Amino acid sequence: MIAAVAAVACKPSQPSADYLAVCEGEPLLTLERRNQAMEDGYEIDRRYDCITKHSAKVLAEQKAQWESANTPEAKAARHAEFERSVSESKIRLEAEAKVEAEARAERERQWAAAEAAPIENIEINSATELQLADLQGLSDDVVHQIVEERTKARFKGWDDVVRRVGGLSAAETAVRASAFGLTVNGRSLDGAEPDSAIARYARDKWRRRNG
Repeated sequence: MIAAVAAVACKPSQPSADYLAVCEGEPLLTLERRNQAMEDGYEIDRRYDCITKHSAKVLAEQKAQWESANTPEAKAARHAEFERSVSESKIRLEAEAKVEAEARAERERQWAAAEAAPIENIEINSATELQLADLQGLSDDVVHQIVEERTKARFKGWDDVVRRVGGLSAAETAVRASAFGLTVNGRSLDGAEPDSAIARYARDKWRRRNG
């Protein structure tokens, strides 16, 4: 009788149904095991001091995914895809560089042709709006200002132009307009005649900026 009671007392108790529903594995009976489980990414159920089934399932799935993604075959496939992407990028960049080089060469050809062609003078007081709009270096807004101002009174000279036309009030814009052939009463801006060095520089700078 005593032996039977002792045997029953020594038999480990079975976990409850609720424990089995919540927990994965045995209880974490020491602080060290609990801390290790949390460091490993598991969620701890505080009622039973155990790893939750949900976190165990999530980590198992993550581990399986990692192992699947890191097989020799998977690594080889990723490397092949990377090499293919690099090759395609290189081909694309080379094609873009070729197109840009051809476009740059064409711009240079156009600039050279434009520089070699004689500059046609455009008189600010008598040119049509279309002629003014076709003159390089004049924006639509500046053309509108010129037309509006000259209906009030003819421009007497460049000093009158820069005073009344806001778009030509800056030295650079006035020099550029003169460089491209704009005249006031038949005169270019002093020092910025179309055949002058500063005019060639102004035209080249504008074309490169807007080409």
